[in-house]
Amino acid sequence: MLFFLVAMHIPLGIAMHQSEVLATSHCIGSTIIGVALAISGNVRQTIMALWYISVAEVLWRMTGGSLSWEYGKYACALISITLVVRRRLFHFRQPYHYFYFALLIPSIFVMSPIDLKEVRFNLSGPFCLTAFMILMERTRIGQPEIIDTLRAIIPPALAVAAIATFTTVGAGSLYITQSSHVTSGGFGPNQVSSTIGAGIYACLILAFHKKGLLRVILVLVSFWLIGQCLLTFSRGGIWTTGVALLVLCVGFLRSTDARRATLMIGPIVAVFLWTILLPYLNSLTSNQMSERLSDVSSTGRFDMLVGDLTVFLENPFLGVGPGGSKTMHEEVFYYAASHTEQTRMLAEHGILGAFSLILLLGTIIFRCFDPRQSKSASYLKLSLAAWGLFYMVHAAFRSALPGLMIAFATSQPDRRTDE
Repeated sequence: MLFFLVAMHIPLGIAMHQSEVLATSHCIGSTIIGVALAISGNVRQTIMALWYISVAEVLWRMTGGSLSWEYGKYACALISITLVVRRRLFHFRQPYHYFYFALLIPSIFVMSPIDLKEVRFNLSGPFCLTAFMILMERTRIGQPEIIDTLRAIIPPALAVAAIATFTTVGAGSLYITQSSHVTSGGFGPNQVSSTIGAGIYACLILAFHKKGLLRVILVLVSFWLIGQCLLTFSRGGIWTTGVALLVLCVGFLRSTDARRATLMIGPIVAVFLWTILLPYLNSLTSNQMSERLSDVSSTGRFDMLVGDLTVFLENPFLGVGPGGSKTMHEEVFYYAASHTEQTRMLAEHGILGAFSLILLLGTIIFRCFDPRQSKSASYLKLSLAAWGLFYMVHAAFRSALPGLMIAFATSQPDRRTDE
């Protein structure tokens, strides 16, 4: 039954792409189920609902099902806060998560006039991350439980990949030189690439810990996802997932059982990628795939990053307010919201934004290397944090997913287990 429900997301995604009514119904239904699970007080199932919705956020955007652009983040925040209230998880003994968000509020009053649309857009990510951290602060969860909940990433990621594959197959030509809407389901390649990358990440982590036929299926599914992720010609999803898996492998190599799985699966994936998948994709794209992957340009992100730092130096105390850095981006690249969350916080929130970032990074380091948990759990949390933080380097806080990744890194450690 579980395999059937997961596999059904492939035709479901294509059907949602064709029917906005179905997409909207899926959006509303998923939220209702998430809230119901939170009200019931079931922590594990609610966390799985959060994983599902944080990935489905991009699915809803690309199918027209999202009730508003930031709907997924606020839905996740609502579900998280509902569970916090239901389980009475509020406390102020370690108020770092409250300060992380509170430090960003004063810059709102720098805006003239205050633009609530910009406030909602730019602070929805930090608000969602804060709700996640409040939940995870009192949630004691170990490595096996974290890995088990990652299953919920795969179904919506498959739906996104199915839509992208559907539009790719229907394309007349695949001569592509830059990020392509054609091979991304008609939506933003960066967001689609990152969402599919999350599916790759979940599949390979689960494959490390499963055996037999299930491991084979997970690896085969990851091959499809890697191929479609590459075809978006957006490098963000592949690089984000690659960095996170590299961090994880360092930790896995410290454990005998995990080391065997790593040394078994890693070479298989690498050989398939370099000897079969990349040559095939190169032939489909008239050798443009290799050129894109070898391209080290930032496609304007570095220019906007420099613009953010310039704004910060000119407005060091409170910054220019949420969304205020767009004008500087227009001068150095084009008028657009920042693609790097870390520098956006400096430009738009000033010194308080810097303190907020330091507080977040300090919390991640403190929790990831808590001596009360195993080394394997520490590296898994560090890997999740790496995925979320690297996502923010190239896609800012466009979805709730990086916030949930980071929040897991700040969760309460489970009791230490043998390495």
